Amino acid sequence: MFRKVLSALALVGVLAASSAVYAADSDSSHQLVIVSAQADLLNGQVVITGVNLGPGTPAVTLDAMPLTIVSAGPTQIVAVLPASVAATPGSYLLTVARRHGHDEPDQDIFALTVGAVGAPGPEGDKGDPGAKGDTGEQGPQGVQGVKGDTGAQGPTGATGPTGGTGATGATGPTGPSDAYTTTTFGAVPIGLADTRIMSVDVPAGSYVMEAYFRIQMQTAVFNINPFGTCALSPVRYTDVTGYSVGNYERFTFFNSVTVTQPTTIELTCRSNSVSTAAVATGKLNVIKVGAIH
Repeated sequence: MFRKVLSALALVGVLAASSAVYAADSDSSHQLVIVSAQADLLNGQVVITGVNLGPGTPAVTLDAMPLTIVSAGPTQIVAVLPASVAATPGSYLLTVARRHGHDEPDQDIFALTVGAVGAPGPEGDKGDPGAKGDTGEQGPQGVQGVKGDTGAQGPTGATGPTGGTGATGATGPTGPSDAYTTTTFGAVPIGLADTRIMSVDVPAGSYVMEAYFRIQMQTAVFNINPFGTCALSPVRYTDVTGYSVGNYERFTFFNSVTVTQPTTIELTCRSNSVSTAAVATGKLNVIKVGAIH
């Protein structure tokens, strides 16, 4: 547990201190995206589904702890769930990364919930009582005359069958999550005014945020730099630079925020007056501080 607390604090510290924007040219169709992840406690496994998880064997970690891969493919990865994690219900930071040759690794993160968090279901109905056992045989009658000794008692009847087990009660509802994720696929045009790309609604609290997305330059004047600005609200604006018309530019924002009331955290972009662009794909992850064990 001490290692997990240090891991969570280190993650929050890095994300809170980082406001840098990273850009890299690549084809958006090869972006690694985690769609879902489930902990299979019965089989001691983590089952991950997504897009572009292969080819090859990716690197999978849980709170920075490497996991053993059972099987891996383009849309599904099965890894071994450590016994220590299975025994400690909570939310864990899952990371999947793969490398293209000598390029920087492509990766995605996901908040994995381990263990049941719903209320216990109601108690099942009581089973029906078993049938009454047969009556034992009567002992032999004594000889007439002098009063003889009392005859032996007859054998006890057989025990009736055990009643059937009552039906299992329904599973209680799933408790609230401390992680919020949204994605966008398809072109979202960027206009001269702020354009909402992705957003999530969160309650009051402290959060770490990660947004990554790909922008395709459609028209541009090459002596204009940057082409526009983007914001991970309620935090600052950041200049965004486009290099080539038609190509995709990848951008990643990290930040942290504390809000005292329910708030919408959103990624917005706007272009300058001489360039046009569109967001092709993107993902926004918002995790509450203290939710990672």
